[in-house]
Amino acid sequence: MTLFRYELVDTGLSMAVGWLVNSAMIIVAAAVFFRHGIKVTSIAQASKTLQPLVGPVARFLFGLALLVAGLASSITASLAEANVVTGYLGKPEDPHSRVYRVGLVALTLPAMVLIVVGLNAYKALIVSQVVLSLQLPFTVLPLLWLVRSRKVMGDERMGFSVTIVGAVVAAILIGLNGFLVYQTISGR
Repeated sequence: MTLFRYELVDTGLSMAVGWLVNSAMIIVAAAVFFRHGIKVTSIAQASKTLQPLVGPVARFLFGLALLVAGLASSITASLAEANVVTGYLGKPEDPHSRVYRVGLVALTLPAMVLIVVGLNAYKALIVSQVVLSLQLPFTVLPLLWLVRSRKVMGDERMGFSVTIVGAVVAAILIGLNGFLVYQTISGR
C-alpha cells in the first residue's frame, strides 16, 4: 500500500509538471504567434520567430523546453513499452534482463529510422500527436474496466464516484477524437 501511494504521488507530479510545461509552451506560442498573425509551419521557424518578438532568452527557453520534453517523453515511452512487452511475455520487469533490453531497443527502432530518414520533424510531431490522441480511448476504456474490476483489483478497486468521473473523461476524449476525425475528413 505504501508503494502504491509513492507511485501515485510520483505519477501525479510527473503528469502535472508535463501538463504545465506543455501548456506553457502552447499558451506562449499561441499568444505570440497569433497576436502577430504568424502562421508557423516548422519548429525551426517557431524558434527563429520567437527571438525578435519576445527576445533572445525566449528562443533558448523554447529550445530547452522542447529538448527536455522530448527526452522525458522518449525515455518514458521506451521504458513503458519495455515494461508492456515483458509483461505480455510473462517476464519480470527487470531492466537488466535481456528481454527487457531487446524490447527497449526494438520498440525504439521505428522512431530512430524516422530520424535517420530525415522526416520533417514538425509534420512527424503533428502526426504522432494525432495518432496518440486517437488511441487514447483504447487505453482509457480498458483501464477503467480493469481498475473497477473486483477480480483484478480486489479491495483496492476504484469507487463508483471515481468511475463516473473516469467515464465522463473518457466520453469527452472520445467526443473530441470524433470531432478531430470529422474535421480531418471534411477538410475544415
